[in-house]
Amino acid sequence: MRLITMVQCWISKIVSGNITYHNCRIDSVYPHLITIGKNFIAAPGSMITAHDASLINKTGEMITGRVKVGDNVYLGANAVILPGVTLGDNVSVAANSLVTKSFKANVVIGGNPARILMSMEQYIQFAHTNKEKQVQKKEIPGLSNDILAKNIYTTR
Repeated sequence: MRLITMVQCWISKIVSGNITYHNCRIDSVYPHLITIGKNFIAAPGSMITAHDASLINKTGEMITGRVKVGDNVYLGANAVILPGVTLGDNVSVAANSLVTKSFKANVVIGGNPARILMSMEQYIQFAHTNKEKQVQKKEIPGLSNDILAKNIYTTR
């Protein structure tokens, strides 16, 4: 895993030995508290924050917490990850989700607050059997050869 630096906070694509599609806002106040793994893909409008300033006017304090995002994580459009959250490898976060707690590897999560919707294996099976969407394999140069890299799909 690598540490996100302030220089990387607002760029649209991070390349660090691995191709990473990064289209989200990352906390610019505490970026040093955020660690993101390999093959991170983030959809537009998504956000990762390591601080909560809701008490600053009342107590002068800010709540902070480390955020760890594993390898092969997908963050859907407008999804938000809050301070103190750890996401394991191969996690997919549905669009418009609010992630308030940690989740282990190989799950699909969604909702407000986010909860487990299904396992990654069930999701891949669902994607292959869903008759309403055409599923096509998308080749992405530089992706590692793990289970998700073999099963990255786009829908039309």
